[in-house]
Amino acid sequence: FGQTADSVQISVSEQTPLIEQSTGELTIKGNRRYYIDQTQITRDEALAIVAPYPDVVKLMKRGVTMKRVAIGFGISGPLITYVGFIGVIFSALGGGQTTPYAVMLGVGGAMTYTAIGLAIGSGGSRRKAMRLYNGYIDSGDYGDLSPNHNTVYLSLAPTSGGLSLQLTF
Repeated sequence: FGQTADSVQISVSEQTPLIEQSTGELTIKGNRRYYIDQTQITRDEALAIVAPYPDVVKLMKRGVTMKRVAIGFGISGPLITYVGFIGVIFSALGGGQTTPYAVMLGVGGAMTYTAIGLAIGSGGSRRKAMRLYNGYIDSGDYGDLSPNHNTVYLSLAPTSGGLSLQLTF
């Protein structure tokens, strides 16, 4: 307890990943639940596991982005369709112009169908990423775990004042 910040030394030693590279099979079920072997993990944990493989990360992130856009379109598309439908009915009953509301029906419908396609594509992109990752692991390729890679490392080394820790990311 008598040490000050000036006496703490940080030294570099053999580095070990904080997030251990898993060699289990990575899967996704229900388009939202990730598993490594039979253990459920979060999306962020899945991304951390595949971090040494840039092509796998790219596919997973593309799938996540597609899912987010699908959710946005899936909410707004039906809403626009509903407003357009109500507008067409009231305009037709009142003898008004129905064209703007008919356009809303078309736009809302297109957004809804796009959302469905994006949701399907999202799952496909993430499943393709899982197959690619599992192929790497099966072939014995454990990716780039070098210190220059975007992986978090914790180093522990003896110093004159005890032990020192270095966090590298």
